[in-house]
Amino acid sequence: MRAWQFWLASIFLFLVSLQDPAHAAASDSSKLYLGAGAYIPYVGRLTNTSKSDGSTSFTSGTMAALSVTGQFKFYKNIGLSPLLAYTLFGHKSNDGGEKSYYLPIAFRLNRRFKMLDLRAGPGVLFYSVKGSGGTATLSNGGSTSVFALPSSTASAHFYFIDLGMGVVARRLRVDLDGLVSGALSKRRAVSLLASASFGFF
Repeated sequence: MRAWQFWLASIFLFLVSLQDPAHAAASDSSKLYLGAGAYIPYVGRLTNTSKSDGSTSFTSGTMAALSVTGQFKFYKNIGLSPLLAYTLFGHKSNDGGEKSYYLPIAFRLNRRFKMLDLRAGPGVLFYSVKGSGGTATLSNGGSTSVFALPSSTASAHFYFIDLGMGVVARRLRVDLDGLVSGALSKRRAVSLLASASFGFF
């Protein structure tokens, strides 16, 4: 079991141990949750930076993420659950010449089932790559060469569908969201956002 899987499972079991299903709705009145976790862009499609053979892995590109989640009930157990997350520290490329940052924003409908939340909705992902500038010595066939690194910043945005679930215990919650981009195309990709958060308001 990988470290992030152990961490996520531990938080899930901790929340379940705190939960009292008979009083779940009454004890959870928070409207805004602040959290932290991990963001995995384009699961299984990015090159594994720890290997030199160009292979990919499930967790390639994993980076720390901060998140803000809202919970606004408007009819019985149905509500609006907006999401804002940001990969504050970014992810370095293999040569260290650039860093990638992700900022997903989603507007989801949420359905509460005692201790479980299910949600879905559209979102937009803002993506930027910042060059560090300078030079890097890289392999060039049987020798090495010095290459110039870009210093500019490029950005783009993509639309996605957020499909997620969460477990709630009093003011604590753990969430897992799948951000599906290009859902109707052959270039469909899924990014994952796993987070643990605390209700402040």
